[in-house]
Amino acid sequence: VSRKDITVSRFRKISHVIWHCQYHIVWVPKYRYRMLDGVLKEELRKSLHLFCGQKSCEILELNIQKEHVHMIVMVPPKVSISDLPPLGASHKPPFGWPRQSHVLWAWIFTS
Repeated sequence: VSRKDITVSRFRKISHVIWHCQYHIVWVPKYRYRMLDGVLKEELRKSLHLFCGQKSCEILELNIQKEHVHMIVMVPPKVSISDLPPLGASHKPPFGWPRQSHVLWAWIFTS
């Protein structure tokens, strides 16, 4: 394996663009409610994978704690990072979520 192959392997290619857009997204329920466990945790995990799949994004790491979520995601350049969070203030909670889903999310973006 040549050095060039190792260096380029972390990059992705779309027609005429080579890219590597990786974001670390952290979000917490309002007032840091400890609500992300059990069924809600698994439903959130499924929803995030489904939503990122629809946007052609790849979740590299996902860590769901009781009061916050860390996600490292690879986002293609054609997708705006502002369109990525499925649980932001402009999005409604997924159908079937428990009553505490009215608790809004606070989003923190880092790169």
